Amino acid sequence: MPGLGWSLFVALFPVVLIVAAALTDMATSGESPLLHVVAFAGSAPIALLLTLCLAVWAFGPRIGRSLSDVGASCTSAAQAMAMILLVIGAGGAFKNVLVEGGISDYIKDVTDGWSISPIVLAWLVAVILRIALGSATVAVVTASGVALPLLAGSGVHPEVMVLAVACGSIAFSHVNDPGFWLFKEYFNLSVIEAIKVRTSYTTVLAVLGLGGVLVVESVLDVLGL
Repeated sequence: MPGLGWSLFVALFPVVLIVAAALTDMATSGESPLLHVVAFAGSAPIALLLTLCLAVWAFGPRIGRSLSDVGASCTSAAQAMAMILLVIGAGGAFKNVLVEGGISDYIKDVTDGWSISPIVLAWLVAVILRIALGSATVAVVTASGVALPLLAGSGVHPEVMVLAVACGSIAFSHVNDPGFWLFKEYFNLSVIEAIKVRTSYTTVLAVLGLGGVLVVESVLDVLGL
């Protein structure tokens, strides 16, 4: 096994590159080849690619492992990540289908005369998508695209709207949520027991989160921020 120092170094390497590029961009102005190099190395895809190359060497040939062993590790990691990437990609595609289909404009027009906060409305959209789709990732990605037009002219802080959507996306975890089944199996529960526990606490968290978001928005309005 690699040592703690190398493990931390490889894990923090992309963070250092990205932070360095961000700080350089804030602290300097103008054009120079060095700044372009720093910005290039600090962009997220390049930083992660450089980290991957570093990890292949640090956890492979450096400690005597063959490249075939490293390749097998990369293959198993890619298999584990593939479903996550597919879920995120499918969520983004579904979001665009809804947005291009005009669902966000429809929701805005229908609720235009309602005396309801855009924050609560965005939260409700996320909750409905979470219940229907099961995946919190897909729900939050899809709801963000649907809720975006609700911001126009509402006076709501965008950051608060993001928090509202995130809180709504964790509500009512049930049988169409993969996390529900992981929770059930890890704690050796029946389906009914898992619904009583998992569905209840995720819904309570979502409601508490909405309350906190509304409080934050009120405080920001009072402070004039």
